[in-house]
Amino acid sequence: MTDKELKDKIMSAVKEPTDDPLFARKVVNCIPERRRSKADRVMAVTYGLASLAVVGGWIYMIAGFDMKTLFTPVGWLSVLLMSALSTVIYVKAAKYA
Repeated sequence: MTDKELKDKIMSAVKEPTDDPLFARKVVNCIPERRRSKADRVMAVTYGLASLAVVGGWIYMIAGFDMKTLFTPVGWLSVLLMSALSTVIYVKAAKYA
């Protein structure tokens, strides 16, 4: 959702105050538009590359597992750590998408 869509949604749901009917519009109009900086673009590219690395890690890990390895403590720990890493990377990456 973009800032403009959020602004329009807020304006459609806001009840007009009885004292000054233009108050809500004045406040919402003072909200600056969000600008994407170079740092945001760098972070988006970084998270994109990290996402590809995580997918590669999953492929590498799954290719090396057999059923004996999977049911060992090291196997469970590997799956748990890759799941946690995947969750962190993809949740963070979703902010920059």
